[in-house]
Amino acid sequence: MSDIVDEFIKLNIDEIKDFKFPLDELFGLEISHKGVKYNFMINFKSTSSKLICAGSGAHTGRAKGDLITPLFFSRWSWHKYFDQSFIVYTDPIFYLNDDVRIGWYIGDEDHWYLKTISDIILKLMENQDIKNEDVLFYGSSGGGFASLGLGTLIRESGVIVNNAQFFVLNYHQEHVDMAMNTLFEGRDIQEVYDKFPYRLDIVELFKKENYMPQIDYYVNADSNADLNNHAVPFINKASQLDCFNENLNIHFYHSNSGHDPLGNKETISIIKSYFINESPDGIKESEEKLKKENKKLKAKNKKLEKEIEHFKSTKAYKTWQKYAKLRKK
Repeated sequence: MSDIVDEFIKLNIDEIKDFKFPLDELFGLEISHKGVKYNFMINFKSTSSKLICAGSGAHTGRAKGDLITPLFFSRWSWHKYFDQSFIVYTDPIFYLNDDVRIGWYIGDEDHWYLKTISDIILKLMENQDIKNEDVLFYGSSGGGFASLGLGTLIRESGVIVNNAQFFVLNYHQEHVDMAMNTLFEGRDIQEVYDKFPYRLDIVELFKKENYMPQIDYYVNADSNADLNNHAVPFINKASQLDCFNENLNIHFYHSNSGHDPLGNKETISIIKSYFINESPDGIKESEEKLKKENKKLKAKNKKLEKEIEHFKSTKAYKTWQKYAKLRKK
């Protein structure tokens, strides 16, 4: 990380609230809490009170000298594309086993990594005076799972996910086994699920918190694994909840890219549209504002029409008409 950022800050979780962080530049942050290291890359923008948080999902392996994903941060360089503050977080499981490719922020017997990350982000928000409703969580695949969880734990925030996992145990078995063996040392997976269902199943987390966030869910209809293992069962299970949020917007698209997310350019446009209240193609969706403006214009037109009718009945108008006829001759 030190090869990418000029400043790398190490704090305890209680030091976050009053710390003076850099503004308008990317920096690294490591928070030590109960013996676990939580790493972030952050750019707080001095001109914005809004925040985008992006989570890392699966990675392809540790590449020597590779600066694109240090500590397996996904999309850390995207901070330069947004006017909003930007935070990227990664999974502490990657400190435990070089062979692990994805961990879903499950944590171990004593630590729920995702809950601690939500606590850290809340303290960072408080430090920068950022409100919950001004926060957007974005992620794809396992990062989408984390974003859904954080959007649930930090209420009133928004969530955008692409080909997200909703049910950890529905993912590739070898990756599930690797993560669970690393975190729970070979304990039976069903036993872990019975004890911590909300860490492995997003709908169970909704039930636990009695809350479901506003979600924009993009899913490739040509990806059978995403459609059958996550999208369909999620819709079936979530729709039965008492806390079901009708602000669930599912966007199906067709692509031969399989589980891979939409391209960077399109994704960045979607995220930007969340804040500027425009659809990705730039069309304004602020109907109420347009209706008010249209109403004002109509009122002005009526007033002008009345003034014109009144002017036509005056002696001055009749004199002007006679003068205009004479000028034509």
